Amino acid sequence: MKDKKKIMVFIDWYVPGFKAGGPIRSVFNIVSALKEEYNFFILTSAYDLGEENPYKDIELNQWNDVDGVLIKYLDKDHIKNAVIKHNVDEIDPDLLYVNGIFSRYFSILPIRIGRTKKIKTIVAPRGMLGDGALDVKKFKKNLFLKYSKFTKMFENVTWHASTDLESAEIKKIFGEKAAIRISINIPSPQTLKMGQISKLKKYDEIKLVYVGRLSPKKNLHLLIDWIQKFSYTKKTILEIWGESSEKEYVDELHQIIKPNSKVEIQFKGAANPMELPQIYASSHYFILMTKHENYGHVIAEALSNGCPVIISDKTPWRDLQTKGIGWDIDIDENQFLKTLDKAIKMDPIDYNKMAQNAFNYFKEHVYGPEVIASNKQLFEDEGN
Repeated sequence: MKDKKKIMVFIDWYVPGFKAGGPIRSVFNIVSALKEEYNFFILTSAYDLGEENPYKDIELNQWNDVDGVLIKYLDKDHIKNAVIKHNVDEIDPDLLYVNGIFSRYFSILPIRIGRTKKIKTIVAPRGMLGDGALDVKKFKKNLFLKYSKFTKMFENVTWHASTDLESAEIKKIFGEKAAIRISINIPSPQTLKMGQISKLKKYDEIKLVYVGRLSPKKNLHLLIDWIQKFSYTKKTILEIWGESSEKEYVDELHQIIKPNSKVEIQFKGAANPMELPQIYASSHYFILMTKHENYGHVIAEALSNGCPVIISDKTPWRDLQTKGIGWDIDIDENQFLKTLDKAIKMDPIDYNKMAQNAFNYFKEHVYGPEVIASNKQLFEDEGN
């Protein structure tokens, strides 16, 4: 029997962490789906995003066997060059799978090690090369990208793009000759049945939900400002699930809320992944006016739980109204308010049909064996 290929995965944050959002879920889902095919060794930090204390109930700086996957959680004293290099030497992997491009220890260093040791390396940008993402800390990121091109840091890597859009983003920066494989992200499987999803939609009443990091990229400041201009509904609730390391931005969000606002805006804190199905299932619409999403696990999760979506047109999820599962619109106040008006005034029968469409669309078009096969091929292609 042929030995299973050893794949060493690098990522800043990993389960049981969840505050870094989509990238954690992207990597967890691909590893969970393919762990019988490959031996995965995951090197990550021992902290969730923004946390000072390490995870509980794990062995720090040791290999932990978690459901057949070996994971090493490094504390701050062990996140350094010598330790990373030692772990690569110890495992002697067939392939390096690097998630992100700006992290010193979990992106840049592994890529350099792969180049020096001639180990095949796949790099997943995880949306970091989109215009909206590059606008955050723009000067620093652009300086690094210029440096990386000058030193040919990424010359011998294979890029993992999760969409055609991300492939175009990679080519825009690194040129048409960049080696790119497109494999869409594996979403989290459905955990609820449609019969378990029950929510009464009354005319002129609505419950909206946002799940994700509280960051300027997500345009939450616009969402909170615009939604308060919808004052004639009987009842409008906006639940915001997520945290942020940017205290000034969070303070700004709270300041936007008007004292006499007729919209009930609730900051709920970080959502544990185990809670998400019920959060979506109890909401009428998921809402996200983001500047850019590489994939949008939160969008997939909303649909999988029968929650139609109102999102910007800056994600791969398009033509939603035609599909009867929501709306993808310009980041424009007037268009947002018109769309919200349609959503609020939708009668219970039409809404229930849209919720069923969302559930079925995920089941039939988003999660399937062809998606898993595409990700497996990513690690099997010649040149990898």
